[in-house]
Amino acid sequence: MAQRATSQAELDAAKANLSSAQAALEAAKASLVAVQASVQKAQAQLENARLELSYTQIQSPIRGRLTQSLVQLGNLLEPGTELVTVVDSEKLYVNFSLSDREAIDIGDARSQLKDQQTRGPAAWSKTPVLIARETDRDFPFVGQMEYVSQEGVDVNTGTIMLRAIVKNDDGRLFPGMFVKLRVPVRMLPNTLLLPEYVIQSDRTGKYVFLLGEEMQPKRPPV
Repeated sequence: MAQRATSQAELDAAKANLSSAQAALEAAKASLVAVQASVQKAQAQLENARLELSYTQIQSPIRGRLTQSLVQLGNLLEPGTELVTVVDSEKLYVNFSLSDREAIDIGDARSQLKDQQTRGPAAWSKTPVLIARETDRDFPFVGQMEYVSQEGVDVNTGTIMLRAIVKNDDGRLFPGMFVKLRVPVRMLPNTLLLPEYVIQSDRTGKYVFLLGEEMQPKRPPV
């Protein structure tokens, strides 16, 4: 009887320990759920903080250089307030005009190209354009015709407006500067090219100085 009573007591103690362990497990599970909820709440707060932080950062949709800031630290801003101007100097537009005679010459020359499928001003969109700064002795920049005014020749000026686009990755061109422009339209075989700075002009036309026989100067027209 004594041994049986001892076994029963041990069984009751084991059941009590099991019940206590199960209760502790349930409490641990509840604590885990609470901790997980706290982690999710913290993650949500972190994402919200990141979102709030992103509102303090402004990214330009284009690459370029910033001009002078239009606002100062501490200014109160409203939606739509202009902050700064971004100048895309890696790609510049060159606006220029041609006389009606020059436009006719370019159009006629372009129409004679074997690979030309279109006609009129629309055919000029890929015409190469040579560009030089005032201090350049040649034309180191190459662009492309990008736009021809569809309004045609201005009756007041007798010119047609055009626009070329040129890459400026090295930053040697500046927005607003004046440039010289040349539009090559045809290939001239067996032709001697002269630098523009050696060509002179007067009322009779353009000419150059050459040394002929016995070192006598000549001025043939060009």
